Amino acid sequence: MNYIHIKNLEKYHPGYKDRNLLWFKMYFTMVNGDPEFEMIESEIDKWRFAVLIMLELQAKKPIPLDEGYLTSKGFRIKKRPIGLTLQMLHNFIEIVTEEGNQACIEVEKKRNREDKDSECVTDFFNYFVTKTKKSLKLNAERQAIIKRRFDEGRTIQELKTAVDNFVQDDWQDRHKFIDIVYCIGVRNKIDNLDKWLNSKKQKVVSKPKPNCDVCKGTGYVMQNGHKARCFCW
Repeated sequence: MNYIHIKNLEKYHPGYKDRNLLWFKMYFTMVNGDPEFEMIESEIDKWRFAVLIMLELQAKKPIPLDEGYLTSKGFRIKKRPIGLTLQMLHNFIEIVTEEGNQACIEVEKKRNREDKDSECVTDFFNYFVTKTKKSLKLNAERQAIIKRRFDEGRTIQELKTAVDNFVQDDWQDRHKFIDIVYCIGVRNKIDNLDKWLNSKKQKVVSKPKPNCDVCKGTGYVMQNGHKARCFCW
C-alpha cells in the first residue's frame, strides 16, 4: 500500500508533545504569499491539504492512500478524484511506500525520544542550579554530560540524589567547584556520579545530655571563673 506524507510536516506542528493535539499551524503567507500554493486552482484541493496535515499530525505517521479510508474522513472522491488532488499538491506532499511509511514512523519515534531526553536534561539542570544556588547556563558541554548519563541508563532520581549529597559536602573550597561535571561527570577517571551516590554522609548535630548531673542539661559549666563546655556533649 502507498501512503500520503506531508513534506516538512514539522513546520505545521504546534510544538507541544505532552498532550493530544487540538490545532496546527497554517500561516497567512501560505495562502497569500506562496506562489505554488496560490496556483492551486481548486478550493477542494486546498481544503484537502489542510485535512491531510491534520490527519498525519494526529496519526503520527503517513496517511493511507486508500479511497475507502479517505472517504471515511470526508473526502468526496466522486466529486473530485484523489489523483487530481495529489497532482495539484505535488509540491507539498509525497507518496511513500510501506518501507517509506516505516521510515517516517521511525523518524517520528526518534524525534519523540529526543524531545523527552531534552525535557529530562532541562529538568535535571534546573534542579541542580536550584539546589546549589549557582547561576549557570545550560551550554552544550553541560547538556552532553547530562545526556550521556541518561544514555547510560541512569535515572533522573539517581542524578538528583547525587545532587542532594553533593550540596551537603562541607569541604571549604567546594564553592570553587560547583558545576555539573563535579557532581555527575567523570574527571581524572573518577566517576563523580557514583562518588556522590555512595556518599551518605550526614552532618551530626551534637547536643548535651539533658539529664547530666554536672551541667544540669545546659551543656556548660563554670571552670576557673570561665564558662566551659561540659564533657556530656
